[in-house]
Amino acid sequence: EFRRVLFRSDWKNFVNTPDTTPFNTDVLIVAGGGGTTTLCGSGGGGGGGILSGTLSITPGTGYSIQVGAGGTGSTGPGYTTGYTNGANSFLDASGAGGNTFTANGGGYSAGAGGSFDGGVWPTSGNAGGSGGGGGGYQGNGSNTTGGASTQPNISPLTGYGQAGGSMVTTSPADYVGAGGGGAGGVGQDVNNSNNAGGNGGVGHISTIITTTMASANSIGEVSGSDVYYSGGGGGKGTSAGTGGLGGGGNSSSNGTAATGGGGGGATCGNSGGGHTGGSGVLIIKYPDTKTCTLSSASGLTEIVDTTSISNFKVSMFKVTSEGTNGTGTITFS
Repeated sequence: EFRRVLFRSDWKNFVNTPDTTPFNTDVLIVAGGGGTTTLCGSGGGGGGGILSGTLSITPGTGYSIQVGAGGTGSTGPGYTTGYTNGANSFLDASGAGGNTFTANGGGYSAGAGGSFDGGVWPTSGNAGGSGGGGGGYQGNGSNTTGGASTQPNISPLTGYGQAGGSMVTTSPADYVGAGGGGAGGVGQDVNNSNNAGGNGGVGHISTIITTTMASANSIGEVSGSDVYYSGGGGGKGTSAGTGGLGGGGNSSSNGTAATGGGGGGATCGNSGGGHTGGSGVLIIKYPDTKTCTLSSASGLTEIVDTTSISNFKVSMFKVTSEGTNGTGTITFS
């Protein structure tokens, strides 16, 4: 008796099949802070908008990212234009069927507003992730209001940003600037009898990295046991407005790099120009069984920490040079 034996030849090798199972990551996206004008009574720049929360990541999918530069100050001399919002930071998950998660750049500041000296000057700080501070001169009605926050939530991430302060009154009348908005608090109005510049709004506290990691890598601003991002800049006045925690520049100072802090208010007609916002930062915390690969990078640096947080790796992305956006593509495996 003979029996026919069939042999299958279509076996498949599953040994090297890549794992494409989605996994969760913690994400912090911080935009660049706003720059400041050299109009008299210059307010502080707004801090960059922030998005924070948990995202699902698909291995093998490329995600385009950008870390935004800080906004520029007036190019000077005099009241020339050139002040800008900070640049946006983003993580684009549209290739995996998700959203583009964009943190909006901080708004630039205003000073004395209206039409004079051959120019038309803004009547409010500009809107942005956090709004730029207003300023001006109560005595001639050239006072300006703070800019609004434009930072929305983008599900499943939560957005953070606040409005800039406004020029309300001073006594005696003088040129004084309000504080720029921070991601965690509004900029301070100018409503005083000592002509002090308004303080910048406080930034947002995030626990995605430790204070030790933040200090070692010059990311965020450490105060006590917390790390702050996107503080508003302080306004110009007889006494200087203080920048908000989170890299906001004090009056006459730039915002701090890799914080998203707004620039501080500038001296009236300063021939050196206004002050710049600080660049943003992008941070991703993911399981230590995964690897993040950066490719096609331009102006972007990745710092990978594999030891500070048990069971996790952290990739921290910063611009390589202030004033230039950093871009690239990240892929997880």
